[in-house]
Amino acid sequence: MKKIILVLICNPKNTEVVGVLEESRNLARTIQRSQYRERFSVELETAVRFSDLQGYILDLKPQIIHFCGHGTNEGLMLHDENGTAELVSNEVLAGLLKKFKDRIECVFLNACDSETLANEIVKHIN
Repeated sequence: MKKIILVLICNPKNTEVVGVLEESRNLARTIQRSQYRERFSVELETAVRFSDLQGYILDLKPQIIHFCGHGTNEGLMLHDENGTAELVSNEVLAGLLKKFKDRIECVFLNACDSETLANEIVKHIN
């Protein structure tokens, strides 16, 4: 059975441009070239809004979540309905992921100042 890696790409239009598309492309290519490529499937979601996040997890059933984007000590910057940045708090994000603690094996945060969120997630995700 393949492990699904859900890559969440967020670079709202009112934030500094970061290389999220290149990162996600490199991740997918690295897995495709891997000796164990048949063990993984990469699902990319761009311009991620918090309102869509639970649906992605329910529909795709990922074991690994990889976030690429902006963060602060208070949370992650996701897209709002207009494509601009919306801060989603660490508490809200950790609470959502907690609902899927029996399914999600790993969460990778590639965002500035995301250590506080990581510390909250690790309370629920092994």
